[in-house]
This record gives sequence, structure tokens and C-alpha cells, in this order.
Amino acid sequence: MPSVSPSFTPSSTPTKTNLNPKIILGTSNQAHEIVQYSDLLGHFRVENFLSDHDRDLRDMAVGDVDNDGRPEIVIANHNHANQIVKYDENIGDFVAQDLIPGETMATRGVAIGDIDNDGKNEIVFANYGQVNQILKYKKDANGFEVTPLMPSERKLNTAVAIGDIDGNGKVEIILGDYGDTKDNQVLRRLDSGEYLDVHESHNPFKTLKISVGDVDADGIDEAVTVAGIDAGVGEDCEVQYNTVIEPFNPPKIQEWEIEQGCFDSRGVGIGDFDGDGLNEVVIGNFNSHSRIIRYNKSKDQFDLVAQIQGIGTTSLEVVDTDGDGIPEIIVGKSDAYPDQIISYDRATKIFTANDIPSLKDRDTVAIALI
Repeated sequence: MPSVSPSFTPSSTPTKTNLNPKIILGTSNQAHEIVQYSDLLGHFRVENFLSDHDRDLRDMAVGDVDNDGRPEIVIANHNHANQIVKYDENIGDFVAQDLIPGETMATRGVAIGDIDNDGKNEIVFANYGQVNQILKYKKDANGFEVTPLMPSERKLNTAVAIGDIDGNGKVEIILGDYGDTKDNQVLRRLDSGEYLDVHESHNPFKTLKISVGDVDADGIDEAVTVAGIDAGVGEDCEVQYNTVIEPFNPPKIQEWEIEQGCFDSRGVGIGDFDGDGLNEVVIGNFNSHSRIIRYNKSKDQFDLVAQIQGIGTTSLEVVDTDGDGIPEIIVGKSDAYPDQIISYDRATKIFTANDIPSLKDRDTVAIALI
């Protein structure tokens, strides 16, 4: 992407995007919303999602977790019961149920994936100061079995992702930590069902989000972690470190810094915008412009290729929303700024941002597509 300007200003002119999936914008202690572009109407449709939801939502994940062939939405709530959301065709609306009735956890992150290689997805919850959990659906019990993940550990985990980052065909669990030790971890499942901690960063990271994808075109996925200030603005500047976790003489794992500075990164996504086969990394910052970087193999470093003007980013996803093979950036913002969809035109090499309408001011902390 060498001809992309290192800085660009999002356009306020709406662009027809023909969104197919429904974008769920999850907020903290506010009504959530579903946004979908309508070709017929020529604009975004906005509807309430779980309008009576008054819990402290922190993260969402989408996947088939009860083996019925349809995706569910799993909501991670802080100091409230975590939930599963299913679409009820009889009433034409989404319905939420507590995953573990009566259980209250300080959950900050959630991921869905097949971590035991049986062809069925599990749910992994990252809990802040409590034991992390794996939930697996049991059809005969019509409910979820809960297994503690590394039961002897109680770290201040704020993020979790699932992916095969050592190229062995089996996924690992990547945990981001915000505590005094600030140890990002990679957990590998053994044949015994126990988990082996194969990497701890031992570096001053305050990880808030993790995304998995191949960022150096070596055919093996990496985990990109971004760090920020969990409590928000108003704190003194503190140097943060964004990192890449990757295999090093597999099965060993290494972690190295790709950025450091006084930024507050709240979101990260991975996608190939210019179609050259090398993914770019989008880092969403709360207190400064968000950044798009890419790996420079000759220098063995990540270079800045574009900036997204504007502050207030609180969440971010990179996904192809219109099926044209080019990913879009969905940016969630604090309630002082509108959420946005940012698209890239490969012919003009220009990024264009469209504001997403809202029924009310929202502080978008998580984004999911279904």
C-alpha cells in the first residue's frame, strides 16, 4: 500500500455499502443497537437490541456454541451473569438467557472456538481477578458444563482470543493481562485435557484487546495485542506496548513490540485492504488518531501506512461486510462521537468513512456481526 497517504480525513458523504450482516453495537449500561444497510431504503436501519439489558457489557463473540447449526451471540458482562443470545423465529426477536444462572463473574473478554478438536465450539471467558472459564454445551443436560482454566491462577485478565499461532493444526488460548505482572499468556491444551502455559510475556503490557491473523505472510497466524488504560481518560500518560505473539522455532513462542508510546489502544483488527496478500493491522486508539500499519519484511518491522483522523475509539472490528472481497473497518466510539464504517477503494487508494446513525448517544465497547 505504498501510495496511501500517511494521513487521511474521513469523508462525511454517505457511500452505498449494501451491508448484508447485522452489526451489533454493544454498549456499557445502555441499550444496544443493531445496524444494517438497506438497499431498498438507501440508508442504515437502526433498531434496539436487548432494550432491557442493563448489565455492564464488556465483550461479545459469535459462533455456534450449542451445536444447532446456527450462530449465537455470547455476551461477557462485568459483575453480572454472562449471557447467550439466540434469535427466536416465533417472536421475530433476539432473546437473552443467563449461561450460568445465579453466577456473577468479573468477565472482561470472551472467545469462541474448538479448543479440544472435537468439531464443537467452546466458550472461553477471561475474568478479572477470578479463575478463567471454559464452557461446553452438554445436550443431555440442556446446558453448559463449566471447567476452570488454570484453576490455580487468578490474574487480571482483560482479553482473550483463540487461534493456531504455532502452525500445528490445533488452537491455543491467548490471554491478555492488565495486572501488576502484566503477563500475556499462551495456553496449549495437552492430550490429558490440562493446559500448559507455553508463553508469558513478563513485560509491562496492559492488554485490552487481541486479534489473530497472519500479519507477516508466512502462512502461520500471529496474535496482535494492544494495550491501553482500562479506566479511560483523565490519567497521566503511561507508555504502552502493542505486541505480536508468534512462533519462534516452533513449538516455542516469542513476543515482540511493534509500537510503544503514550497511546490508549482499545481495539485491533487484521485484514488485507489492498489485495497484495499481506494483511494490514488496524489499531484503534482512544486518545489519538487510530493507525494502520503493515509488516516490512526487509526491515523486520511494522511501518505506518495510514492514520484515521479522530479520537474516541473504544472498539474495532475488521470484516468484509458487503461481500466484495475488501474488508471494512467498523469503529465503535465513545458517546461524544459517532460510530463509523470505513471502506477502502483499491482503484483510488482512498479510505472513506461513513457515520453510523444511532437512536441515542452510545458508548460502543464491543462489536459483533451476525
